[in-house]
Amino acid sequence: MDMNKRFAELAGICNHSGGVRFDGINWTCEDCGSDVDNDGLSIDYSDPIKVLRVMMEREDWPEWYMEMHKYYLIKSGAIAVTPWVRFMMAHARDERASVPIPLLLTPGALRDRAIEYLTNKKGE
Repeated sequence: MDMNKRFAELAGICNHSGGVRFDGINWTCEDCGSDVDNDGLSIDYSDPIKVLRVMMEREDWPEWYMEMHKYYLIKSGAIAVTPWVRFMMAHARDERASVPIPLLLTPGALRDRAIEYLTNKKGE
C-alpha cells in the first residue's frame, strides 16, 4: 500500500487522491471539497513538516510526541529516558517542543513513525 495514502487513512484526513474539479479559479478535491494545489493531488507525507502539521492538530499529539521520543531514545541506546520524556510530554504543545533530528532529515521517517503509532493505537 502507498505509505502516504496509509498515513492519511489512519490520521482520518483526505489525501486528495479521488480527483479534482476546476471551476475556472480554484481546484477542488472531489472527495472532501477542500481547495487543493493543481501541481498534484496526493500529498507527499515523506516531508516531515507535513506530518507534523497533521499530527499537531490531533487530540493525541502529546501522546504521539512522547512515543516518538521514546522510540528514538530506545533506538539510539539512551538509558535514562523517563525524566526527559516526562519533560518533553509536559512541553509538547509549547514552542520548546522538539523532534529528533534524524526523523526530520530522513525522508519518510516521521511518517513511518506516525503510521506505526496510529496502527498500534487502532489495534491493527
